[in-house]
Amino acid sequence: MSHDKSINSTPQGSGDKKSQAVELNNLGAAAYAKKDYAAALRWFKESLAISHEAGNKEEEAVAHWNLALTCAELDDLVRTVRHMNRAVRLAKKLGCPNWKRCRTALRTVRAELRRRRLRAFARMTQRLTGPTAMCGLVLFV
Repeated sequence: MSHDKSINSTPQGSGDKKSQAVELNNLGAAAYAKKDYAAALRWFKESLAISHEAGNKEEEAVAHWNLALTCAELDDLVRTVRHMNRAVRLAKKLGCPNWKRCRTALRTVRAELRRRRLRAFARMTQRLTGPTAMCGLVLFV
């Protein structure tokens, strides 16, 4: 898979931390659009680190949200929930008008994670104990 140079190179600008974070976020968005999720994660993580270091809470919230979306594409719901939760908390604290919609998305992802964990637990329990013990387990939960 070939990548254009802008997605695989570090930003060359010597601007302030905020503009560096925005530039890294844009690189992450470009990689995400090309479905290069490993590169997107790298750029979003760098954007998050610089935003955090600079105390730029708005850009930090954006980086967390973008990391959450990328983790969701990689089917890593645990990290998706973690980043969404941080993004929602920051957005609420900053008074972002969309924080409630973000919170709704977070609740949806949490519910899916719970469903997956319950299904995995049921499969594991059934393998270990057999179908009759599983029925007893369900009655006591």
